[in-house]
Amino acid sequence: MSEWWIVLSNSVWILGLSIALAAFSYADWWAMGQRKPLRVALGRPQFGVPLLSGMALTCAGLALCDHRWWAKALWGILAVGLAFEARWLHLARRDAP
Repeated sequence: MSEWWIVLSNSVWILGLSIALAAFSYADWWAMGQRKPLRVALGRPQFGVPLLSGMALTCAGLALCDHRWWAKALWGILAVGLAFEARWLHLARRDAP
């Protein structure tokens, strides 16, 4: 069972990092095509929500992998904060005209 737990916990942060990298890469491509700064693209909900969600998954996976209680707590707090930020950005996009 221990080996499966290691594979599962590591796959969570790898999945999160791949989602964040894909969102960042797509935002960079969009910004170059629109001739806008990257920070403008990352502020848009269609790029910010996946980026923040990927970062939250990365932090959650790192919390699952760590053995120290205080590191688990810090990674968990960061994951929850990023998830709330992603949800807030998603709701802001939905409420915008």
